[in-house]
Amino acid sequence: MSEPLVPGTFCHRIAALRNRRALPHGAEGAPLRRHALVACIVDDPDPAVAQILGRRVANFEQAVWKRQRYEIAVRASVAKFQQNPLLARYLDGTAEHILAQATALEAAWGIGLSADHPDAVWPSRWRGSNLLGLALMQARQLLRSQA
Repeated sequence: MSEPLVPGTFCHRIAALRNRRALPHGAEGAPLRRHALVACIVDDPDPAVAQILGRRVANFEQAVWKRQRYEIAVRASVAKFQQNPLLARYLDGTAEHILAQATALEAAWGIGLSADHPDAVWPSRWRGSNLLGLALMQARQLLRSQA
């Protein structure tokens, strides 16, 4: 599934987030108390800037992020889809399909393979963890259970 690119703001807790990448990257700093950088990440409407700033968190602890990133992604996805009926219908329309981010450049959030790679259709052959796809599928299930 390719996520539709729909500009807009969604809220999570007290922050108004302008893009999908803002919550995960803003949350990287939150457990580490880097509030000034988190504010910059949350404020910027450009997902690429949020990603770059998220990587600049001082004293970043990879172990902390690895423990928290999946749940953060699930919470962000639920918040996003609860607040955007068009995207919620799109997600629900995926039925029970396996969702994946097919990119060779991303082995944690994606499958580690491009969409046109022959093994991309075989989950057992993926080189990545597909955390984004798993988070979206869990969000889809949570949203259905709340309906």
